[in-house]
Amino acid sequence: VAMAQDLNDGDVVETLNETNITVSVNGTTYMIDMATVTAADIEAALCTLNCFRLLQGYRGKPSANLASVVRAILALQSYVIANADTVSEVEINPLICTSKEAIAADALIRKA
Repeated sequence: VAMAQDLNDGDVVETLNETNITVSVNGTTYMIDMATVTAADIEAALCTLNCFRLLQGYRGKPSANLASVVRAILALQSYVIANADTVSEVEINPLICTSKEAIAADALIRKA
């Protein structure tokens, strides 16, 4: 999950995409406008990703707690909006998604 200032008009865009393990599953990227995004928008975006089937359970593993994944993305969005004048980029990679929670294992915050 990453968010960065759009160099063209200064808007912040939120990017949901697959990384590392799922790139080989024919990765896709879905971009949505942070100013108007809702939990439903994020969930809909997640459903369009090729890696969504991994979130639904893979090789006998339980499905990810999608509500926790959405909450993690919304929390990141809130941070970026609250700090928009001082942050140029934020990235969580990986966001570990379990059946109980979504855990940011590593994060990058680049100041403007």
